[in-house]
Amino acid sequence: MKTLKGISASSGICEGIVCFYLDETEGTLPHYYINPEQVPNEINRFKEAMKIAKKTMEHMIRVAEKQMDKKAIEIFSTHLSILNDRDLLSKISGLIRKRGINAEHAVNDLFQEYIRTYKNKGDHFEELTHDFVDTRNRILGALNVEATRFKCPIGDMEPVIVAAKTLTPSMLLNIPQKNVLAFVTEEGGFTSHSTILARSYGVPIVFGIDVESYLECGTHVIVDGSSGTIVVSPDRKTKNYYRRKMRSLKKKKTFCQSKNGFTTRTGNSRRIKLKLNISTPGEINIVKGLPHDGIGLLRTEFLFAQRETFPSEEAQYNLYSRILHEIPEKPVTVRLLDISSDKLPPYFTLPEQANPDMGLRGAIAVETFPDIYLAQVKALLRVNANSNLQLLYRWFLIQAI
Repeated sequence: MKTLKGISASSGICEGIVCFYLDETEGTLPHYYINPEQVPNEINRFKEAMKIAKKTMEHMIRVAEKQMDKKAIEIFSTHLSILNDRDLLSKISGLIRKRGINAEHAVNDLFQEYIRTYKNKGDHFEELTHDFVDTRNRILGALNVEATRFKCPIGDMEPVIVAAKTLTPSMLLNIPQKNVLAFVTEEGGFTSHSTILARSYGVPIVFGIDVESYLECGTHVIVDGSSGTIVVSPDRKTKNYYRRKMRSLKKKKTFCQSKNGFTTRTGNSRRIKLKLNISTPGEINIVKGLPHDGIGLLRTEFLFAQRETFPSEEAQYNLYSRILHEIPEKPVTVRLLDISSDKLPPYFTLPEQANPDMGLRGAIAVETFPDIYLAQVKALLRVNANSNLQLLYRWFLIQAI
């Protein structure tokens, strides 16, 4: 038995077997050179593939308008806008003409350039690389290149825990929802388009796991999305513990659903405000449709975990915007970064202290790292359009004006 620790993007607990979902573009991609007289035909073949890819995306948008939320529509519309970019058509046609290469080769080379460019920009720009991967695969699919698939056939036949290096929106749409128990990935982000869509499956999502090193098809695992924990080959005691926990959660969920729509009151009808604690953005989805009076505590440590550098003000702004957008008319109390030794990011170095286990908190932390907290507060104030935000640090509560 081995326990792996990742980052939770959606809570819940499940038990099952692993099945890998692969992006094998490089392995299946045809690479060859063409003669000058073959160039016009190859460019026409690429243009026809673009038309097919656009029609497919337009169909997906129409389906999303009927069956999915507006976020899914926005995601697919982004992919369609990439396909409609005239520069894309001219650049790929130019590669075919100048280098004398086949259409598949040219498509992959140009998109790899885009992907490298955005990855180097860091923060939320890096998450846009998944949109380029998805659009590339859409065009290659129209050129009859199979870019993604389950590694073994079991994933197409029964519910599995889907493991992948990364997920893209198109990969998600190719996997039947009834066959997904959980998603476990190496790469990921709270605001990436694939994560947003994956949350609609209502299953646990954990990223930050080196799936290729620790998992393989057929491995029996337990996924605890609430804590970001993966238990590989659990023993009987661990299985029984999590099975009891799953039964308990199911009972609580059923009970809460039966009370949906009720206001919280005491036996003598005194109204009690019920606020929720949120540790990760994925938990916002749990509160949708449930009666509550706002967020009593939103922890921000998740944004600083497992990164190589501090998140910029813009990266924080984008994430906080998504969270507050889900709760536009209720108070949200955000706790500023709580710096302690047990959850210290690898790039973070604390000054010497008499008791290192205490970490740095509250006013002392703000004075020690003013730039970090200034960026965080500026990002939070920028999203405070509805004046429903409160900032919390140590024991002091500050009303955001």
